[in-house]
Amino acid sequence: EMQNSSTTTLGQAAASASMPVVDATDTWTSPENSIVSVTSSSTPLLAAAGAGVRKRKAILYNMGAQTVSLREGAAPTAGAHFPLVAGATITVETLLAVNGIVASGTCNVAVISEAAS
Repeated sequence: EMQNSSTTTLGQAAASASMPVVDATDTWTSPENSIVSVTSSSTPLLAAAGAGVRKRKAILYNMGAQTVSLREGAAPTAGAHFPLVAGATITVETLLAVNGIVASGTCNVAVISEAAS
């Protein structure tokens, strides 16, 4: 289970430290791990959450040497959306799909996610 006292999402400001990260009634899935090769076409990093999922947390780590532009819920445009620079990590909480794109070539992004129903 991933926990962080201050989690940043793509579409929201940092969560208040006083907000609970985990609800005692949550049933968490086993973590899913992958390395995604992001290209110059919109590349899915996380699919939209399935039916019955109440919350999902994921960590994205840019393993490459170039910036990956991230967008929640839609296809991104290189350089026009949230920049995940080389070597950076972001924690996201979303039920929407998260997609990435690079200006040219490819860039690997490591993804670990967990969902609660």
